[in-house]
Amino acid sequence: AWNAGVMAGDLVLEIDGVPLAEVVEGLGTDNEKLKGAINNLTGKAGTDVRLLVRHESSEEQTIVITREQIDIPTVRGFWRDAEGRWHYLLDDVNRIGYVRLSQFTDTTAEDLQAALMELEQRRASGLILDLRLNPGGLLEAAVEVSDLFLEDGKSIVSVKGRRAERVISSTDHRVLGSIPIVVLANEFSASASEIVTGALSENDRAQFVGTRTFGKGSVQQVNKLKSPGAIKITNAYYYLPNGRNIHRKKDQETWGVDPKDGFYVPMTTDQIKEMLDHRRVGESHRADFRDQQNAGDASGASTMTPAVIEETRADPQLAAALAAILGKVETGQWPKVGESGADDLARQSERERLSRRRGQLQDAVSRIDGELAKLDSTEDTSTESSAVEHDPAEPDPAESP
Repeated sequence: AWNAGVMAGDLVLEIDGVPLAEVVEGLGTDNEKLKGAINNLTGKAGTDVRLLVRHESSEEQTIVITREQIDIPTVRGFWRDAEGRWHYLLDDVNRIGYVRLSQFTDTTAEDLQAALMELEQRRASGLILDLRLNPGGLLEAAVEVSDLFLEDGKSIVSVKGRRAERVISSTDHRVLGSIPIVVLANEFSASASEIVTGALSENDRAQFVGTRTFGKGSVQQVNKLKSPGAIKITNAYYYLPNGRNIHRKKDQETWGVDPKDGFYVPMTTDQIKEMLDHRRVGESHRADFRDQQNAGDASGASTMTPAVIEETRADPQLAAALAAILGKVETGQWPKVGESGADDLARQSERERLSRRRGQLQDAVSRIDGELAKLDSTEDTSTESSAVEHDPAEPDPAESP
């Protein structure tokens, strides 16, 4: 789906030409409707499914996806060679590493450790850890990933609920020593992504560049009932090392994790879409941007600049992250690469999101009004055509005794 062009936040309107409302018609609970939709999406490998989706920009697009059985790696580098092997050095000359985590599974920490050890062998001087668009996953994986960067005894996350508070702290399993790290996260980084972002930034182990994270930090317990069904109870929440509740509650002013002043770097929905389009190509092979990089040394090693990132990857957040870490390596200080006033900027971003959503709903209402008008018009025509025509010379049947 991702390769075909489906984006996080897209709304599925139709599956194989059938409106989603009809696909799930007659199904009871939301969970049953979700399963019904999934059953229509999934199928035999090699077959196609056609979706009509609405992007967050309100643009609608028909996307044909070929079903596959996929083993998705959760640890990815900046580019892949012809053999499909990931390479984790973004910049050969300055030795800046780049690792992207797409999800947190039971193998993520182990695979990440292998990538970090490879960077250590190549004498990496800095690292960009990209958690954007990462929906989260296992708490244990988030703790293990954080543990790879923090020294012993640092708070990673607190779990507070009806029972006693539980504080999860780091052990001394660090890789890469104390090289500077930038964590990239955005409004689609949720759950375990937020735990790692908060743990590294709040413990001053990494500089967070991007936007306020999603705000999914609840612990839920599912109790099955004797009859079909279950009760899901929220019994605790995740808290950052500074005590901030990650979870976004109704009418709450703050949630998730915020970048510090000077490191808030927003991207519009259209910019994210363009970035993803470039990422699909760039991760496949390096030829698309290698010739545009600055001249390398005699060995053919190449360097990467923020300008080249923007030009070849259309990614201002990654460009800002690279500018930040290059500045830190060169001067020992973090240069400000973004905007300040995270709370105000987060509210502005939320206002823009709600405005887009309102526009989508208004478009939907306009379409429904148009369909109703067509039906009304058809009914009026049908009523007129059903009137009995008669010869004026003959008596009107309505007037017959």
